[in-house]
Amino acid sequence: MRWHLIITDEKTFECAENILKRLGSDGISVFLTGRGVLLLKDERFLSLLQQVEKCVVCEYSMEKYGIESANFQVVIGGQFQNAELVALSDKTVCL
Repeated sequence: MRWHLIITDEKTFECAENILKRLGSDGISVFLTGRGVLLLKDERFLSLLQQVEKCVVCEYSMEKYGIESANFQVVIGGQFQNAELVALSDKTVCL
């Protein structure tokens, strides 16, 4: 089963952490948008992202919250890429 996790706020870290740990590493994608992009500054979150198949970060949100670059391999994109990941997923969770 393919899962897609949309994270819209850095305050949801613990919930996202629990979900990612339970799902393991098969077929997981993540989209960071809104305040969720602030998680790119959190080393704990960055280590969790190593297990996901694909992570897309909203370019507009990065600019809005002053995130200049990602310290790991992500796709800088937007809602179009998020929509593609939703369409490819069996289950989508939005935090």
